[in-house]
Amino acid sequence: MDKNQTYFVHCAGGYRSVIFNSIMRARGYHNLIDVAGGFKAIKENSPIPTTAFVCPGTLK
Repeated sequence: MDKNQTYFVHCAGGYRSVIFNSIMRARGYHNLIDVAGGFKAIKENSPIPTTAFVCPGTLK
């Protein structure tokens, strides 16, 4: 990751991304924006289109 770039960080519900941002800020990454509520909030409240894509690595 480039410390000079801005990144929007999210997880499924918003909890893990907060932890990730905290860890990365402690290591000098300050341009991190946490997406409150995670992907669930994006899907329910945003005009951003989403798909039903599932990462093949998560399938068992």
